[in-house]
Amino acid sequence: MLFSLPFVLIGFVLADKEFGSAQTDIVWILVAAIGARGLALSLNRIIDRDIDAENPRTATRHLPSGTMSVQTAWILSGGFLLMLLVAAWMLNVVALQMAWLPVLVFVIYPYTKRISWICHFWVGLCLALAPAGAWVAIAADTHGWAAITGMLDGRTEFLWYP
Repeated sequence: MLFSLPFVLIGFVLADKEFGSAQTDIVWILVAAIGARGLALSLNRIIDRDIDAENPRTATRHLPSGTMSVQTAWILSGGFLLMLLVAAWMLNVVALQMAWLPVLVFVIYPYTKRISWICHFWVGLCLALAPAGAWVAIAADTHGWAAITGMLDGRTEFLWYP
């Protein structure tokens, strides 16, 4: 959350400056960002748990060490997904309809680590969705699906991360 939060706020500020927003929008954007980040991290740990168990550096993490059950991790992931979806629903219909995109990107990321070095760019894509999502959350209130063009602002974080 620490690395993507400034970009979420930048996306919000730029969209708010151009389109204006309700006072509660920033709260729902932060709830969505926390839910998305928590979901991404928990999915990564669930999907990589067997690989993490074989690596001495990661073997002591909650899932490989048995401190947390896989069922508990899935419940936690479901809670984070619910946070993301409720926040998107509270923002606007376009944000809710687009909420599947970061979830899909988060699910694919752990598998990219097994294929090639492209995983570093995929993490950049995951993080780039944060300012783009904040932009859509504000701009879609007045521009609907045309607000998706603001997602191009996410390219800054995509290129910055690797």
